Amino acid sequence: MSIAEKIQSIVGESLRSRGYGIVDIVVSGGRINPTVEVLIERLDGAAITVSDCTGASRVVSALLDVENVIDNSYRLNVSSPGIERPLTKLEHFARFIGKCAVVEVASSVSDRKKFTGTIVAVKEDESMPNILLHLKIGQKTIELPFSDIKKARLKIDEF
Repeated sequence: MSIAEKIQSIVGESLRSRGYGIVDIVVSGGRINPTVEVLIERLDGAAITVSDCTGASRVVSALLDVENVIDNSYRLNVSSPGIERPLTKLEHFARFIGKCAVVEVASSVSDRKKFTGTIVAVKEDESMPNILLHLKIGQKTIELPFSDIKKARLKIDEF
């Protein structure tokens, strides 16, 4: 289990009980003085405020200190995912159908690994969910296995 996954398991339920969902957790900077970035969203759909980030930061900091997940000192940044937010869960793709996204996959599809297009649908097959993306270049729709997506984010709509 990665450090980000450990942090998710430790703070996820506490944040959820306070009305926040975790969009992504990124740990960077190595073992000495790493930075822990926690991107949150409000479960009621309202915009994240500075007050939300402050309150969530206090919760995350206290839980990480109690559980001693990171041995050394660390920097904690709790913030909104922003307008070009990462898409890290299947439910994110479903919520943003009709929006433009940049999706990077691990394995080449049609000799490419990076695609920009409109999210058309999420096919929730039990064995392997897929994302349908209508490409800006080529004007065709492709199907990408969700499990193969390395990185994805919304993109300000260019269409």
